Amino acid sequence: WIGNRAIDLEKEGYDVIFGYEEAIGFMLGDIVRDKDGVSALGTFAQLAAKLYKNGTKISEYLDSLYKKYGYFASANSYFICHEQETIDRIFNKMRFGATPQADETGRFANKPLYPTHIGEHKIANVRDLTLGYDTSKKDGVPSLPVSPSAQMITFYLENGCVFTLRTSGTEPKIKYYLEVSAATQHEAESQAKAIEAAMCTQLLEPEANGLQYRQSS
Repeated sequence: WIGNRAIDLEKEGYDVIFGYEEAIGFMLGDIVRDKDGVSALGTFAQLAAKLYKNGTKISEYLDSLYKKYGYFASANSYFICHEQETIDRIFNKMRFGATPQADETGRFANKPLYPTHIGEHKIANVRDLTLGYDTSKKDGVPSLPVSPSAQMITFYLENGCVFTLRTSGTEPKIKYYLEVSAATQHEAESQAKAIEAAMCTQLLEPEANGLQYRQSS
């Protein structure tokens, strides 16, 4: 899919130099039009050789990027749920609240009532690709494709943290992907851990909904 999308973008005049997916798959340039570990390793080796020639280590270069862009931490996991009714109830509560209200605009059956905070952090915007609603857009219409048959909601917090909750298309899982940046690695990791805990408790309510925790490998 990434390679096909790159070809489409190039037809529109874009120069696609890099593509990737969350599960650590990289596509670089136009040599291999797919996620490819060999070409990714080759590119990394070229970078390492260039840095070595200039008297710089990979770790030193990475530290310079952290200082420029911030330190990042992520929290990605999932819960198992075999009941579609439970999954729908969880996501509908996220978007409509515990007591759904009629949507006066007539656009939706129920009025979108997303939570305002996750823990102590205020939610700045929400993008719901199931409902087809994006609070960051003036017209409320997402720029990404909408799929009513699949659950996917992304929350943007005021502190810069972004996390997405979605269902799997092939497994009975509710997945989440969270990322946050901070001035230090410790701060980023602490924030990620705290927000992950608050997100799971508030939005997924594992015990109340009978969700199965991910098994440690």
